[in-house]
Amino acid sequence: MEKKFLRQMEALLASLEVPLLVFDEFGKLLCGNIRTLMSTPLDISPGEMRRTDTHLFYKSDISHVIIAADLDTPFDIIKLCAFLLDRYYTENSKSAEYLPFVRLLKGELPLNEIQSLSFKHHISQAQERVCIILSARQSPYGDAVNALKGLLPLEDGDLFIPISGFTVALIKALNEEATAEDMQEFVEALAETALTEEGIEFTISIGNPVKQLDKISQSYEQAMRALKIGLAFYPKQRIYRYDNMVFARLMSEIPKEKALKYHALLFNSTNEKLFSQEILETLTAFLDSDLNIADTARQLYIHRNTLIYRLEKVQSQTGLDLRRFNDALIFKLLYELKNTSKLSDFEERELL
Repeated sequence: MEKKFLRQMEALLASLEVPLLVFDEFGKLLCGNIRTLMSTPLDISPGEMRRTDTHLFYKSDISHVIIAADLDTPFDIIKLCAFLLDRYYTENSKSAEYLPFVRLLKGELPLNEIQSLSFKHHISQAQERVCIILSARQSPYGDAVNALKGLLPLEDGDLFIPISGFTVALIKALNEEATAEDMQEFVEALAETALTEEGIEFTISIGNPVKQLDKISQSYEQAMRALKIGLAFYPKQRIYRYDNMVFARLMSEIPKEKALKYHALLFNSTNEKLFSQEILETLTAFLDSDLNIADTARQLYIHRNTLIYRLEKVQSQTGLDLRRFNDALIFKLLYELKNTSKLSDFEERELL
């Protein structure tokens, strides 16, 4: 978000006797001091007031900031604060010009307004496009979006839409020959350029292509979903494609309570000492190497007998022989359920 808007936000909150916190829509704290443990509901809708066990939350209509307050705070105070923040945002933010495009991404723009937007900016409505989310983990400039503008090779039909100072949506126009692998290569090159030339590390997610402009919200939703699931299930990766995350997407649909219940069938106090960090790294590497003992031992720089000893140790205590596909599958499912639980927590609190 723009610095002027943030300064006005700080001044407004400082003038109030009621303590308020302000988060961006991704859960990053923008203003205020957190005094107690809290979970920010990221799925809250604009204009919605939500009560949790510890706080009240309200999402503004235009700036989409999330205001948090103590349970005894009057609703009117929170809504008035949101109204003022929206006014500051609209009047002073350079991002205000992108608001119609942000609404388009979120499926909030009626068809007649989409047609007007298309006519005004000479945007073809029938062009096949895909949504790419680029989220910077950190930037030496404090505003990754401005740095990114000079790096993105925008072509006819592409749209550059800032979501926050650290996150941008690129609506990429596709030609008939474009494939998912082409998009993968494109974002890999973009991520490498951003890192080497600007020192910015991006986490990138890609939705599925759509053929109509009024459907781009579907690709945006998929890209955002891929980003959240990817950070929970594959935190070491930096590029996530919605189309090749079927396993993680399936696991993410399991309710948190059931995920914890079945995860505990194997990962419990009885097996706590068995599943040390070393053992878990060994088992994960073994699964990633398609149950190949030689490849796993080479990757971990250990003797194959050491690997076999560890596998037999797990089999002895749990009854699962990971050298057998069925047992390996059971272990994989139960192990990954921890990420399902993590994703549930992740969606309720701040991203970073």
